[in-house]
Amino acid sequence: MMLLQRTLSSHGVKKGGGNIGRFPPKAHLSARAVEIPVCNGICGRYIVPTDIFPSVHREMPYIFTNMELIRFFTESDRKPYCKTSPCRHLIIPVIYRLIYFCGLRPNEGRELKRSDFCYKDRTLFIRKNKSHQERLIPVAGDLAEMCRNYMNKRMEVYPDTEYMFPSTTGKPYQKRWLVDMRIHSAVYGQHKTQKNAM
Repeated sequence: MMLLQRTLSSHGVKKGGGNIGRFPPKAHLSARAVEIPVCNGICGRYIVPTDIFPSVHREMPYIFTNMELIRFFTESDRKPYCKTSPCRHLIIPVIYRLIYFCGLRPNEGRELKRSDFCYKDRTLFIRKNKSHQERLIPVAGDLAEMCRNYMNKRMEVYPDTEYMFPSTTGKPYQKRWLVDMRIHSAVYGQHKTQKNAM
C-alpha cells in the first residue's frame, strides 16, 4: 500500500477523503477524483491530475464540396419505399434539407413537431436545446413548399402523431437513425475513392 501511495505521489496524485472540497481551491479544475483499489478490496480516494490520462483525439469535421452536396441530396431523393417504414422515403429528402439549410442539430431535426413548422410565416420553431434557448428559424420558400407537400402526404399515413418526422411508433427516430441511412457514407466513400486514385 505504501508503495502504491509513493508511486501515485510521484505522479502528483494526492490522497484525500470523501470530499473534493478538502483539497486546495481550484484543484478540481485540473484534476478529478477517482476511487483506486489499494488492497483487499479497500479503495482510497485520490485527486488525479488529468494530464496523466490519455488525450482524446478528435477528428476534424469533413466539409462537403458543392458537387458532393448535389450527390448527397440526389442520393437522399432515391431512397425507395419501405413497407415496414412507409414514410421513410418521404422523410429522408426533407429532414436532411432542413438540417442542412436551416442549420439544425440532428436531434433538433428529428424531434420537430408538426406545430413547429409554419408554412404561412415560413418558419421553424426550435424548442429548448442543450444551451436552453428557443429560436425561430426562417425557411426558404422552395423548402417550405417541400415541407408542406411532405406534411400532406405524411398525414395520410400517420394522422395522429404530433411529430413532423415520426417513426413507425409515432415517436421521433432514434439517435443513430440518420447515420444508419448511410447516405453520407455513399458520398464520402466516393470522395475517398477519388482521392486514393489521385
